[in-house]
Amino acid sequence: MRRSETRQQQPTFKNILERAAGENAERLLERARTANRLAKIVTNSHSRRRAYRVKTDALHRLRESFPAQTRVFTDARIPSFVVVQYNTGTTRPRSLHAPAAEFACS
Repeated sequence: MRRSETRQQQPTFKNILERAAGENAERLLERARTANRLAKIVTNSHSRRRAYRVKTDALHRLRESFPAQTRVFTDARIPSFVVVQYNTGTTRPRSLHAPAAEFACS
């Protein structure tokens, strides 16, 4: 009977993933924000495009990995862009812009 008690106390792979999910989402958001800041300060157009690509890729991964917490909608002021919004549930939603051509709005 001790083995069953030990198994109940040991975290399962699913439990570990659930605990790490919030941290993973925060890392993706931070990666997108860092790439966005970098794109705004670099002077080389190739570097700027690459930084924006990193940002867009991070936002795509955020949306794919956390569809229940991520919302994508067209920016009313700039129709060629969408707003990718991630709702943590504990703080106010965090948002970043991305080209609308890169996202299919739902």
